[in-house]
Amino acid sequence: MIYSQSDATRPPLGVYTLSAPIETSKGASTPGAYDSRFHMKLDPRIHWPYNRSDQWYKSKMEEVKARGGRKANFGKAAKRMRQQRLAEERQEEEERLAVSRGEPPQVNNSPRPWSHHRPMDFGDVPEEELPIYVRRNEEWLRGAAWMRKMREEGQRRDARRAAGFFKEQLSSNGR
Repeated sequence: MIYSQSDATRPPLGVYTLSAPIETSKGASTPGAYDSRFHMKLDPRIHWPYNRSDQWYKSKMEEVKARGGRKANFGKAAKRMRQQRLAEERQEEEERLAVSRGEPPQVNNSPRPWSHHRPMDFGDVPEEELPIYVRRNEEWLRGAAWMRKMREEGQRRDARRAAGFFKEQLSSNGR
């Protein structure tokens, strides 16, 4: 673009420019089946909203209020994570006690994003437990089988390495 301006010098050897600018018009495309498509750079596992109940929204608002402001919590990430972990453990303990007393357990069905505490590959998922849309797609099935194979090979390799490491440690310590 720089070399196509009126006052520009000639481009160096090996750099080619178009003799005339290419004109594109937005109305030139023919209507087709793909006109209603819209492309955005997002990951549906993370960015698509979940259908959550009013109870979930109320509990989320209470959680946000309990956190306090960002200035109040500045530099206290570890403390906050510990509080959350303890609250989860307390909730689990209350559920266990309710079950031991014969009360029905309070089930938390709030959806969680797939990216948190969930493997992103299907290497550890048996083929019977794969989602239906994965089982219907042959390429995905081959990919999942490959992931399982790689996972198994990695586990065997790690087991051999661990066995060799312990043998080496035992033989070197017993000199």
